[in-house]
Amino acid sequence: RLRTKENIFNEMRYLIKKYDAKYFTFADPSFCERKEFIKDFCTSLINEFPEIKWSCEARVDTPIEILDLMAKAGCISIDFALESGSEKVLKSIRKNIDVNKTLTFAKKCKELNIRTHMFVMLSLPDETEEDAILTTKTVKQLSQFISSMSLAITQIHPGTELERIAKDRN
Repeated sequence: RLRTKENIFNEMRYLIKKYDAKYFTFADPSFCERKEFIKDFCTSLINEFPEIKWSCEARVDTPIEILDLMAKAGCISIDFALESGSEKVLKSIRKNIDVNKTLTFAKKCKELNIRTHMFVMLSLPDETEEDAILTTKTVKQLSQFISSMSLAITQIHPGTELERIAKDRN
């Protein structure tokens, strides 16, 4: 369920007043996908809560100008998913993630002093040993720009593309 900016700001005001909160995490995987929302949200944060620091999740195809605005609005940390360093595997799971965009995204975050946490998975559908090796090479290339990462064995969750693939393949 999507929340409005006003709803979020009301909760922030409450938490600031009651607990003197200075840091917020926006735990919404689609937080940055709503481009107009995030632009308005960040502009309003700058005006109403200039002292607040915050973190969120973002896709690597978040436009660079939005990253600039997010940093100005107090964003100090972003979690994002690479999933795999293999374009073939990314296409297979319909992730619409471009490895080169991931590199550009991570470089820009570092330039803006935004900490990054990257998620990587192994044993994705159609992944070969060569793909896994390519993922480790990509992670090594990205390591100079990211703050931390999580490496996990793929898990299938209800309602995801991975569940659909698993069901299709029995």
